[in-house]
Amino acid sequence: MKNIELMNVNNKFEWLNKVLFIEKINHLKSDEAKKYWSNILLVKNILIKFCAFILVGIFVMGWSFIARQIMIDHFPYKIVPNPGVGFSIAANASTSVVYLIQSIPCIITFLIFFFVTNKWIYIGLFVIFFGGLSNIVDRALPLNIVLRDGSHFPSNAVVDYIPWFNTSCNLPDIFITIGAIYTILVLVITIFI
Repeated sequence: MKNIELMNVNNKFEWLNKVLFIEKINHLKSDEAKKYWSNILLVKNILIKFCAFILVGIFVMGWSFIARQIMIDHFPYKIVPNPGVGFSIAANASTSVVYLIQSIPCIITFLIFFFVTNKWIYIGLFVIFFGGLSNIVDRALPLNIVLRDGSHFPSNAVVDYIPWFNTSCNLPDIFITIGAIYTILVLVITIFI
């Protein structure tokens, strides 16, 4: 019954399969290449990726900005401006360099996502992507508060609020770290088990 339902979904989107070069894929000589590209461009898999993208995005960005707002509203004395990237790395770099460094993981994970066929890896890649995107958006948002030393919160800085050894971080930094660890674990399990 489940296969019939999936076939009906794919038949309803037959026009999309033509747009996605399914006919061209069938002309490939290698069976492995046909299987790989057919799996990536299968409408069902695209819908699964899209749904996972939306759900993980809402979860990661939602909690990131909820935590940020709670810290700003209720614990402003714990806020530390971070002009650098995760864990205060490159704190003295120019703003454009920091934006570039923050954008690289987002771009790489977004591109890798298109070519991955393992559905479990999507989650880790999306967590990394949306954690990085949360920090980019956080950096771009103006914040008009006075810090505990009497200075104003600087522009183009991320709101950090979690002390970590000699530095500080925020929830998106933790999401990025967890997403990277999860993705590596899934890859190791997939390769060696």
